[in-house]
Amino acid sequence: MKTVKINYACESDDFNRKQNLIYDLLKINGYDVQISDDPDYIICDVGGAERYEYCKYPQVRIMYSGENYIPDFNLIDYSICPYPIQFGDRNFQLPPCVWPRDRWMSIVNKCGGGVHREICAE
Repeated sequence: MKTVKINYACESDDFNRKQNLIYDLLKINGYDVQISDDPDYIICDVGGAERYEYCKYPQVRIMYSGENYIPDFNLIDYSICPYPIQFGDRNFQLPPCVWPRDRWMSIVNKCGGGVHREICAE
């Protein structure tokens, strides 16, 4: 089993470092995943308190982004995003329609459990 050391930058407060799509995919594909202060790879997103915190890391930077954000390949090495960006082998297109069900459910639960709310309710 190959060991891969990762760490995260810019994650939100409710982010679980051991229960997320990237971590799960690595484990499923036979990697021994270690979260380390001296990682081989930095997994970053566009959220968090410091938006460009990942720029301070010299390691390989992989950005995982959802809709409404196009990765900047001047700042990151690779991306996983919903857009069909042609940039050599540096982008993996992962549209939300193929996200695992538990990811969708976490979004639904975070946004009020699917209950419709009035946007401009007084």
